[in-house]
Amino acid sequence: MVSAATMGVAEPKTDTQRPTPILTRPAATAQSISIIANAKYFDDVQLEEANEFDGFGSELELTVPFRQNMQLRFILPVYTSGKATLIDPPTGERIRIKGPSGTFNYPTILFDHQLMDEKSDGYNLAYFLGYGKSAGNWGKLDTTHGDIYNHQGNLFRIGLKADGSADSGAYHWLTNAGVRIYQGSDDLNPAQTGDNFAHLELSGAVIFNHVSDHFYPAAELSYQGDLGRYNAIHLIPQIIAPIGPNLDLKAGATLGLSGDGERWGARLQLDYRL
Repeated sequence: MVSAATMGVAEPKTDTQRPTPILTRPAATAQSISIIANAKYFDDVQLEEANEFDGFGSELELTVPFRQNMQLRFILPVYTSGKATLIDPPTGERIRIKGPSGTFNYPTILFDHQLMDEKSDGYNLAYFLGYGKSAGNWGKLDTTHGDIYNHQGNLFRIGLKADGSADSGAYHWLTNAGVRIYQGSDDLNPAQTGDNFAHLELSGAVIFNHVSDHFYPAAELSYQGDLGRYNAIHLIPQIIAPIGPNLDLKAGATLGLSGDGERWGARLQLDYRL
């Protein structure tokens, strides 16, 4: 029988080697500490008091596994900068927004607990719980019209993650489903329904293994919204390129499929496993 390696394509990877997509997180517990560095360009993001927000952002994510089926994830928005159109007050002025923060993220800690294992159950399943909070000066966005965005509030996160292989390892699928609950936020709610709001967060991804021995094509579909006034749907085609035994480079495009959220954008990610 001719192996995948003989044919010049990548072998299906184990949990310790499997590439992961840019957005959707695997349910399988990490086998080592990992650091993910994210950078993105976004176009036409909506906030509570400004829209048509175009700019870039960066973020770090640290994953620390412990025991056999648990891990902690630490998410730190590093910097966001861009220009937006002021809608409250409705002057139409183009303002600059920048600072050590994210548009919808706070510094956050998440606890993941894996409940099912692919080797014995056919797929991996985990739940996660998380808490984020604005951290004073680290976590605020300054604006040129004197207001400060995202400088207060709490974020609660809860959800499920699942992943597994299909078609004899030809591709790897992942899915996440969760809820973000914002309490006492400031100038974030794109639906303009108040500072306390919740967003449903859904994503799914497919990674194709048997294409090349140099890269893995993948695609993700994501939804974030309140199932009412704000519904952001995005398609993220991407390439995952291993550039070492412990380092993956990922590049993707964000394509808006609804009238909410980014119209388009670009994403770059480095995933390093210690």
